[in-house]
Amino acid sequence: VEMVVSGKSAKEIKAAIYNSSLDSRQAQRDVCYQCHLEAQLYNLKTSIKTTIGVVGISLIPGQETFSHRPGEPIPEYTAALSMQALEARAEAIDVVQHADLMEASKCFQASAGAMTCTSCHDPHRKVLPQDVAPTYRQRCLSCHLTKELSHQDSARLNGDCAGCHMPGQEPENAQHTVFTNHKIGIYSTTPSDADPGPESSPAKAGRYQLEIELESGEVAEARKIFSLGAVLLEVSVDDLARQPEQARRGIDLLLQYLEKAQEQSDSDPFRAAAYSLLGKAYQALGRVDHAIQAYESSLQVRKGQLLPLSKLGVIYGDRGDLERSKAFFSAILDQFPDYVPALHRLGTLAALAGEDEEGIAYFQKSLELFPGALFPNYQLGQIYLRRQENDKALSFLSRSLSLRPGFAPAYLDLGHLYVLQNRFAEARETLARHLKLDPGSEPGYIGLSFVALRQGELDRAIEVLEEAVAKGVAGQESYVHLGNLHVQKGSLARAIHLSQQALRINPQNQSALLLQGVAYFRQGDSEKARSPLERLLELDPDNQQARQILNQLRQR
Repeated sequence: VEMVVSGKSAKEIKAAIYNSSLDSRQAQRDVCYQCHLEAQLYNLKTSIKTTIGVVGISLIPGQETFSHRPGEPIPEYTAALSMQALEARAEAIDVVQHADLMEASKCFQASAGAMTCTSCHDPHRKVLPQDVAPTYRQRCLSCHLTKELSHQDSARLNGDCAGCHMPGQEPENAQHTVFTNHKIGIYSTTPSDADPGPESSPAKAGRYQLEIELESGEVAEARKIFSLGAVLLEVSVDDLARQPEQARRGIDLLLQYLEKAQEQSDSDPFRAAAYSLLGKAYQALGRVDHAIQAYESSLQVRKGQLLPLSKLGVIYGDRGDLERSKAFFSAILDQFPDYVPALHRLGTLAALAGEDEEGIAYFQKSLELFPGALFPNYQLGQIYLRRQENDKALSFLSRSLSLRPGFAPAYLDLGHLYVLQNRFAEARETLARHLKLDPGSEPGYIGLSFVALRQGELDRAIEVLEEAVAKGVAGQESYVHLGNLHVQKGSLARAIHLSQQALRINPQNQSALLLQGVAYFRQGDSEKARSPLERLLELDPDNQQARQILNQLRQR
């Protein structure tokens, strides 16, 4: 595209386009493998013995997810990792590794490397469901001549070759998804009776044992320890938090690795990754200070890494240290200017700090890169609502709901916007929709009650908040609002009870203290009215309403 825009000749443009069909068969396969090897696990360049095929691959340190370019060898981009099952159930296809399974098939091996993914699949054409069996049957028959097949197979040639020899199955961990077993072989009609020999389906592993063979010249012992630790920790922080033993074991292994690596060389290329993985494990175990130290050590070894910068930004943001959080996310943009999650974080941090213009700029840039993103549209709606720029707020909130019609928070803010515009009928309808989507929303009940009050329906306003109390949704704010409504109606005993409920939650709730003082005052109980009002003046000496009531009590 850059060449076209800059006016290069047609010959130069054509030469710049990579045509995999003109490259080697391995290069053609690698174009597919860059995605269909399912990169999951962080590991070094290792070859691992296995009986079930590759379970995951990892990026070589220094490579990014989309840094591979067609025509480049996959081993320079990723490293294969596989596991051998100690306990396996042959009937379950759990991890689909199309590339590895295809290469383990006799069809591939007999082709002497000529077979590629496009021998069967046309990446530019989706096969319609009714055409699947005949299309792939024809692919099979392009190699398997009818005269070479057994009589029994010949009798089935009008059937579904792939259905028998590449059975599909729904994995246990991916409901409503059918994976096709790309290890072409001979299978029985029922998965549980599958031949356990080399033609059987790949096993679902229970417990795993890694058998690692390192390339010559590697520091074998240290790298093996790194690989074992990395396998355990290359999952999300949330997953590790649910498996603390796995996190602790990974920590032990990587600490061993770092000790050995330090003895041998400070320039070991996997030290940065080890510290980063340790940070995730410590974070999962709630050892946040250790996590910070590990992430910072990773950045000292290799600057500009996305994962530790992002994690540190999140940690400091959660701690309320907005300046440090901002510094780490800004550092991400220095390396990755179009990294949308960092733009979102920086926009949010700016909005929290009251720097609306800066926040708007970050969210607008995010939308230029990804116009269909819900988060920046909603955040811009909130910012403009707070600034009372109602037309802009309405535009972004409406856009949020067009992107996700069931997004409850946008209905709440839109309801508040309609209240500001005195559009009470629309506000009531919108807030009711919000509560239908989020029945546990206290602000939704408060907003709906307020709308009823503005429409002159005091009983309806009380009814809405009493429903919140009955459903266990009410908090101190609801109790105070409802109590004030009961004061208006003259239900003073109920108002006093509600003030007590609010003060049980927060004894220093100034609105609840005022409510209680007013209710007792109107009941004529001067002694009981005096105590909450005096406490309120201790907290807020400038509260004129409390002071006026106390002055009236002294005059009695």
